[in-house]
Amino acid sequence: MPRLTRHGMPGLATVLVAGALLLGACGSSSTTVTTSAPSGTTSASQVKISISNFKFAPSTFTAKPGEVIAVTNNDTLPHTFTSAAGTPAADRFDTGQISPGQTVTVKAPGTTGTYKFHCLNHPSIMTGSFTVKA
Repeated sequence: MPRLTRHGMPGLATVLVAGALLLGACGSSSTTVTTSAPSGTTSASQVKISISNFKFAPSTFTAKPGEVIAVTNNDTLPHTFTSAAGTPAADRFDTGQISPGQTVTVKAPGTTGTYKFHCLNHPSIMTGSFTVKA
């Protein structure tokens, strides 16, 4: 039982220890999201895509087969960078939900060609395409 002062309040030492324990508990529950390039990536080059105001920038680009595409969400809502319907199974890509301020990477398809992409959350307004060529 904590020692009470003559005013019926816990002593300063009790309050300080309880506060330190509370701060320690709060600090240990923080989560850090770290996203890195897929393992096996040997190329130092990277395509960078920014999402802002419900738009991909750039919305058209060229990538090398297997090149890393880094997608940064600079919007206030979650978005995705997802291959459009009709993309062959072996060439599909999807970042999953990208939270505001987060960067997620995917690899460009290994097959040359043109690929359409969109945001699963906003498919009618957030679209683009890119060409994969060696």
